[in-house]
Amino acid sequence: MSLQTWFLKKQFTRIKQQDFLKQLYQLVKAGVPPQVALRNMRNKYRNSNNTILEKVVSKMYGNLNKGKKIAEDMQIWLPFEVCQILITAEEQGILLKGLKGVMSYYKFSGSIASEFKGLIRPLLYLLMAIFMILIVGNILTEIVSRATHTIPLNVKIFLVFYNIILKYNILIIIAIFGILFLFKKSLNDHDNIFYKIITLPIFSIYRANLAFSLLNVFSLLLQNQVKIGTIINMLLSGRKEGFFYSCIKQMGTNLRIGISDVGKILDTGIFTKQQIIDISLIADYAKETDLAIVMHNMATNIENELISKIKILSQILNLLIMMLISGLIILAASALYGSASSY
Repeated sequence: MSLQTWFLKKQFTRIKQQDFLKQLYQLVKAGVPPQVALRNMRNKYRNSNNTILEKVVSKMYGNLNKGKKIAEDMQIWLPFEVCQILITAEEQGILLKGLKGVMSYYKFSGSIASEFKGLIRPLLYLLMAIFMILIVGNILTEIVSRATHTIPLNVKIFLVFYNIILKYNILIIIAIFGILFLFKKSLNDHDNIFYKIITLPIFSIYRANLAFSLLNVFSLLLQNQVKIGTIINMLLSGRKEGFFYSCIKQMGTNLRIGISDVGKILDTGIFTKQQIIDISLIADYAKETDLAIVMHNMATNIENELISKIKILSQILNLLIMMLISGLIILAASALYGSASSY
């Protein structure tokens, strides 16, 4: 990836992606052929000097002119889940429904991103507390250096903390920002083993994100009479590595060895045990269109449950860090008071 492409990709945020795909959805819904819609959008962005969207639309338009799928090789610009939904939908001639399904994915990922901001705030408060300790510690060090009396215990304790932070302040700040960066990066690069280890506490969030997008793909295609096996083969034609691909590959293996239970076919690590049980029960007694409705409802439940879990995680983290900050403030205040009353 060139430096220019990397820079443009960073500017092509999820909000901009969503707005662009929503515009494409509205045009296709109005009856404009996708190729014509993309050509007109490309010309519009070119005339308005919108380099990012012109580059993205030109890539999609070029795909159609070469006989490829609209979202083929688009993972540099769009999330893998979005590309997979669009490719599988287009293969079945239901691009409009695929674009509508993509809107649901962006709504879900937007909700998750919004809730994750609650995890960042307490870490920023911690940084502020560290700066406060450095300021107070600097004042106390000067006072203690001129003192002729015995240093109070609370002042000694505070200065121990101060000296540790003073000595390792750069490393502590790098560590805090590093954790923020790795958590953010891991949500987009889940297949790197290093990121997997770092984000082990929130791996269930990543898995739920995959389950949500996969349930939407299955729901969308099952409603249009596409068989489970066909859907899995479509998904296998996408990315050839990573956790998601390994799970889909195992689904394909389950099909080839003759497993007929839909729940057991899909039981490869993406879905929870309860979700697998629910899918098995419905698949045994319901039509594929009914299974599609159930999968859509399961995706909605995943969204609600996940947002609730992140809120709880955010509240716990806020509480722990606030307790730590409160302790540091009390320690700093008592040290200042002790030094003022002693010298």
